[in-house]
Amino acid sequence: MFRRDPLGVLVPRGHRFADLDAIPVATLAQEPLLLAEEMQAPEFNQFTVEMCRGAGFTPTVYEGTVESIRAAADLVAQGRCLYCVPSSCISALPATIWRPLTEPAC
Repeated sequence: MFRRDPLGVLVPRGHRFADLDAIPVATLAQEPLLLAEEMQAPEFNQFTVEMCRGAGFTPTVYEGTVESIRAAADLVAQGRCLYCVPSSCISALPATIWRPLTEPAC
């Protein structure tokens, strides 16, 4: 049995997206996006960039990478960037809120 794992975005508490039920991919055009360490997740990084291009923009990539979801959440909580991540990866990440992505990510 396969499970679908919805893709979403981590945002800091108080961010303009935090009160939305879902976030259209196109609205990420104005936000810096953090990508995973290239050696750890090249396919996911490529998917993220292609998802953005499919929504009509080339993402602004945050300068730098991290090696863990916890480190990514720390950068997000500090308001430095947003981070696209599947729902299965978000348990117990302080000071961040996960919102599902729509159009065309789902």
